[in-house]
Parts: sequence; C-alpha cells; structure tokens
Amino acid sequence: MALELNISRRAIQKVVKRDLGMRSFKRKKVQFLSGSVKEKRVSRSKSLLALHAIGVLENTIFSDEKIFTIEEATNSQNDRVISTSVSAIPDKFRYISRMKKPQSVMVWAGVSAVGRTPLIFIPPGVKINAKTYQELVLKPVVKGLSQTMFSGQQFVFQQDGAPTHTANTTQDWLKHNIPNFIHKDEWPP
Repeated sequence: MALELNISRRAIQKVVKRDLGMRSFKRKKVQFLSGSVKEKRVSRSKSLLALHAIGVLENTIFSDEKIFTIEEATNSQNDRVISTSVSAIPDKFRYISRMKKPQSVMVWAGVSAVGRTPLIFIPPGVKINAKTYQELVLKPVVKGLSQTMFSGQQFVFQQDGAPTHTANTTQDWLKHNIPNFIHKDEWPP
C-alpha cells in the first residue's frame, strides 16, 4: 500500500494506528468444521446444558490424557541470543537440538468440582488401545471413584472422543460398571 501511494511504510502505520484506531492481528489456524459437525455440536451441547440446568452434571469427572515430551520448548519469535555476531555465540546457545522421537511419558487424570483423581502414568512403550485403557485406567481408578471421591454418591464420567474411549468394548464396560457416563454419541465432536 505504501508503494502504491508513494509514501513511507511508517507513515501508513501511523495513519492506521493513530487516525483509524486499528491494530494488526495475527491470523490463527483453527480446525475446519463442516456444517454437519457444527449442527452436532450445537444439538449435543444443548442436551448437556439441559442436564447441567437440572443439576445432573454437578458430580462430573472430566478426564483426559496428555503426552509430555522431555524436550526443550522453543518459540523462535521470543527465544533470542544477544551477541555481537552469530559466530561469537557458543553452539550450545545457538542451536536447539531436536530428536524424531524424544523421550515422553503419558499421564491420565480426571478432575471435578470436588477434587482430582490420582495421576496415572502409563508405562513407557505401552501401546494404548481399548483393552489397555480399561485395564490401566478404568478398572483400577474410575470404578472406585464413587467411594473415594464422592462418598458413595453417584457421579458422571466424561471422556473425549479418542478411539480408545469410543471403542465399543470401552463403551460396554462403562455401561456395565459406571451407571452415569456421557456416551460417545452425547459428547460434542
């Protein structure tokens, strides 16, 4: 624009900021949502809001798992090294090493208004599928939550749409062992 108007770039910046009261914002990447997914989200969210309105979701355990990698975090815009020249910077500060498969640990946890579950550390090298998820997480931890966290009261168990959570065997196990859980067809995609 500055070239088209034959004025400096800085002059354009001043006009935009001072005179027009505008600022520059970075565009953000977001997940593409099709029309059918948006409709499902709206209808399922309304159903969950209705349950919340009558107090059914008060004792809800929200669960998720996270893989933590043991690797230095970096932000190329903020991680700077001040030096008189690039060659004067020691290699250990100049470069950030990356591995294809850094060491990592998977941790599962659940939280609710009354507290949190114990953290479950998945052993290294264990491939998580429906069976291992049930054996390592659901049976030892989730099944006893009514007694340990909720003093014998019923609770609602929520999990996201991960394949191990939506597997038919997992949904069947929950149906027979956890009286109240948010079924895979009730949770917004």
